[in-house]
Amino acid sequence: MNKIFYITTVENGKKWNLLTPDLSKYDYLEFTEYRSATQKERFDYYIKQSFIDGAPYLPKLYLNAHNSGNFGFWLKDRIYDRYLSSSLDIKSKLSKEIFSRYDEGMGNEFKNGKFFSVASSSRFATASFSEKKDGVVSLIKEISINGQKKKCKVSLEEGLHIYSTAGGEISSPQMDVVVETDEDVFFIEVKCHEIFDVHKEVKLKWKYMDAPILQDLLHLPQNPHKHTMITTMEDGKEVDYIGVDGRYLTPKVFGCDLETYHFDFKQFLCHLMGICDYCSTTKKRVHFYYLFYKNEKFIKEESDGIYSELEKELNTIFSHFKKLYPNIDFGAMYNNQFDTLDSITRQIG
Repeated sequence: MNKIFYITTVENGKKWNLLTPDLSKYDYLEFTEYRSATQKERFDYYIKQSFIDGAPYLPKLYLNAHNSGNFGFWLKDRIYDRYLSSSLDIKSKLSKEIFSRYDEGMGNEFKNGKFFSVASSSRFATASFSEKKDGVVSLIKEISINGQKKKCKVSLEEGLHIYSTAGGEISSPQMDVVVETDEDVFFIEVKCHEIFDVHKEVKLKWKYMDAPILQDLLHLPQNPHKHTMITTMEDGKEVDYIGVDGRYLTPKVFGCDLETYHFDFKQFLCHLMGICDYCSTTKKRVHFYYLFYKNEKFIKEESDGIYSELEKELNTIFSHFKKLYPNIDFGAMYNNQFDTLDSITRQIG
């Protein structure tokens, strides 16, 4: 395993955050603090190295020759070297359709810089479902599904709708990608370095108690819990969450006894509620899939343990929810580069 360090330093009056295996390169600077990089930061480092080695950061888009000015993005009060540089002029290389989704959408991915992170799940989603044609990266118009080529319509950052028993809208969670054909619709959530996050608690706001799907899930025979309201102060305001026996919800409350918690179970439930409401309005086959970035460099230099743990979680969760919702096809798949996905094919679940 290579040593990789997280460095904070100042050069020419500007503060930098860097990931590097070589501290000696910064000995000449007056101020340098460092620590060992976390697993998530190491994951990012290897994605960056893959771009340097010639992998695309978007379909058929590569770094500038000699790696000059490819990295470094100003956020708040410092420059981060694991963000793609504005000198690459990524915005101008995207179709208006793609640009508008991240410029005007709820995430504001261009304004807050997230789209330029080497490990951006938004850019990974874009890359997987787009192609470069006539110098512009545009959404694909056809894709292979289980080996069969089909025409499709791809939407990014598409809002779902969760309704109450009275018919009012509770919330509209965003789905990263929606791929629709004449017969099928795929709701796809996309993850990159988020797999290193930990989600032991499922913090659902009390308003979701009005959603019929959640009421059904919380009152399954294996859930003899007493549901209570947990009130906390957030940003100076009281926020009410659903609890059981005085504690926040967990995956186990919903019938999933997990050993690790890389999977965002709360987000999964919100998306599922929205997808279930959609199911009542369509005759198409409905699929709820996840797309994960397979970091081959990280696996080679470190371990594939994170993926083994994730897959075990997914198989447990999908197996359970397939029994509850047999009309929804649950599954997950990988793409090992920021490039057009060849096919939608379930690899997990």
